[in-house]
Amino acid sequence: FDDAPLKFLGRDHDGAAGLRAIDAALAAFPRVTADFIYARPGQSDDQWTDELTRAIATGLRHLSLYQLTIEPGTAFDRAVSKARWTPASEDRAADLFDLTQELTAAAGLAAYEISNHAAPGDRSRHNLTYWRQGDYLGIGPGAHGRVTLEGCRIATETEKNPARYLALVEKNGDGLIVNDPLTEEALLAERLTMGLRTLEGTQLPPETFALLAARIDRNVASGLLVRREDRLIATADGRRVLNALVADLLI
Repeated sequence: FDDAPLKFLGRDHDGAAGLRAIDAALAAFPRVTADFIYARPGQSDDQWTDELTRAIATGLRHLSLYQLTIEPGTAFDRAVSKARWTPASEDRAADLFDLTQELTAAAGLAAYEISNHAAPGDRSRHNLTYWRQGDYLGIGPGAHGRVTLEGCRIATETEKNPARYLALVEKNGDGLIVNDPLTEEALLAERLTMGLRTLEGTQLPPETFALLAARIDRNVASGLLVRREDRLIATADGRRVLNALVADLLI
């Protein structure tokens, strides 16, 4: 909602427009969410507390709260490499992550996934499909999909360039550039990467528990994982370092 951070993030709207958009959406639709980015350079606890408190005060019953990450090849990546600004440290980002959990839980919007928070009954049905490894169609330029056909899970991806996408549709009837069955290794990586993001964790077959037994036991002992029957769940500490945790399980 603050104009200076919005400009830094490359957004075209100002804070007032953001608030108007939320008000209009809440007036028109029964279920509304909004995304916010924190762990920005120089952002203090007080600043984020104020921003998040204002977001909660709008009446939104679902919030997606993402830490600022620097993706390779982006304008932010180039700016950081040229020392134009410095990202928040991992420790600083962790402190803001913890603050986020405290503020949302106190407001009745507890986390149900690393970056997503909802009031009871308002979890995102759309995103849960991804995290629970459900099927979804990827339609349009640059879209990814997962479809199960005859017991085989297939990964699809379409051409990103709109003109080339349209040409492929005219030629082949679709814009697919990837239409491949997922390997067992890829299926496991997807299940752990997506499923462990949620507080409900992910369901694994007995053979997977046996395959990863030593790695699972090591992370259970360190307090990063818990096992509940056929389900593997990342603890609060585990979710704070999930990328490293998943890498340790898979490598």
